Amino acid sequence: MATPRWKTWGKRLLTVLFLVLIPVLLFTLARNLDWSEVRQSLLAYRPSTLALGLLLALCSYLVFASYDLLARAYTGHRLPARQVLPVAFVCYAFNLNFTTWVGGVALRYRLYGRLGLDTPTITRILTLGLLTNWMGYLLLAGTVFALGLVKLP
Repeated sequence: MATPRWKTWGKRLLTVLFLVLIPVLLFTLARNLDWSEVRQSLLAYRPSTLALGLLLALCSYLVFASYDLLARAYTGHRLPARQVLPVAFVCYAFNLNFTTWVGGVALRYRLYGRLGLDTPTITRILTLGLLTNWMGYLLLAGTVFALGLVKLP
């Protein structure tokens, strides 16, 4: 059964609106920032501290992107790592800035769907990423509590 024309055009319109809305929102936010205060805040840190923060952020993105590589092995889909890593990287950035529903779910369905994956495979990728993420949190919390690094009430 063919997709109705209005659905096709509706999807295209929503995509264009989304692509226009993001730069408008970013411009609005950037315009309202006090850039001299941002500059002063950055200059208050040592360059080594900023470099370490940048390195940790990059490591965070790489770890999160690796979840999708694990999911690739789990689901058996044939997308190469050069396609999987950018999708995971972009989705993580959107996840951090625009909530899980936009970045973690909707965008991932859209991007992986465009690359030819079916909905059940994308759902398994999302589920594995979610479980891996929370297992990491539990492992970290368990380690912190087992070593007594935090005094419990």
